[in-house]
Amino acid sequence: MVVQGIPPVVAEKFVQKYSLVELGLDSITGLPMRHFFQTHLECVLQLGHSAMVVMGDVCGLHTMNTKLGRNGGNQALITAGETLAQVNAMGYAYRTGGDEFATIADRPLSTGDHVTDTELQKSLEEEFKAKLAQALGTTATAIPSRVGLVITRSIIRPGDDYIECLKQMEEYLEATKPLKRREHFAGRPRWRRAAMEIGRLLFRFGSGEELERLL
Repeated sequence: MVVQGIPPVVAEKFVQKYSLVELGLDSITGLPMRHFFQTHLECVLQLGHSAMVVMGDVCGLHTMNTKLGRNGGNQALITAGETLAQVNAMGYAYRTGGDEFATIADRPLSTGDHVTDTELQKSLEEEFKAKLAQALGTTATAIPSRVGLVITRSIIRPGDDYIECLKQMEEYLEATKPLKRREHFAGRPRWRRAAMEIGRLLFRFGSGEELERLL
């Protein structure tokens, strides 16, 4: 069976497990979703291979929606998927959550023999911002500083509890996103950082839209 963007072996196995009605793709990015990713990972592990899983989480999605409209936020999601797909030789990537993406790396992650987590984070985030700017017809420096892509990776081996491994990766991403927000605030006066955070919280609860805009 051939389904665009999905490895044939994964599509075949998925159809065995689920009904054809569930063979849908994400409406915004066009990417296959979490159940496809887990089936792909299961296939790799059952063949006796280890899998280098790379996950990315979009930061500042609310900011994109606020400053550039819903299209800006949607483009950030599309670009995140495209960025993760670069570390898979066939260009496979999956939308695994609201602003989370994953792929299985099967090509070198850098021109050297090894790449550190920091280098991978920097490389993919720079690529993400460059692609996003190009898609929006602007420059990377024009992208709000709090908008970015947090990356983590882990090798999952046959016999590992891959569900637990994926959970730990997702928890790491969630723990890292607030650090990115603090980096965004770091260069601003303390009173302004406090006011921006208050404005963000008020906006979240529906009563501070104007304050958020002014700050």
